[in-house]
Amino acid sequence: MAHLGCPKCTVEGDNLSHRAYFPPVISTLRTDESVRLQTDYDHHLGVSPMTTLPIDIVSTAPLDYMHLLCLGVTKKLLDLWFRGPYQKPFESTGVLLTTGRGRQSHSHGQTMGK
Repeated sequence: MAHLGCPKCTVEGDNLSHRAYFPPVISTLRTDESVRLQTDYDHHLGVSPMTTLPIDIVSTAPLDYMHLLCLGVTKKLLDLWFRGPYQKPFESTGVLLTTGRGRQSHSHGQTMGK
């Protein structure tokens, strides 16, 4: 599904190491009619309730926070910070945890200066 995941165009992505990559190519834009008729069969999981609304689905449907940030940028940053070349500061200074009672800093490993 992710290889046809763009809601605005029909670009096909490639899967490599469990990640979807979209090449920088010019592809056909989706239209309100093509979405309503589900002409790109593999892109749709079913009939969207939005098809009952008198709107242009492609241009007015918002791109969602979860897929754009939580599964995209935020996941990439966390991977870089905790698994990538920038993980060293977290090993010695502690990790800031957020709880329902506010923020608390918990130290992991040795404290700096010892």
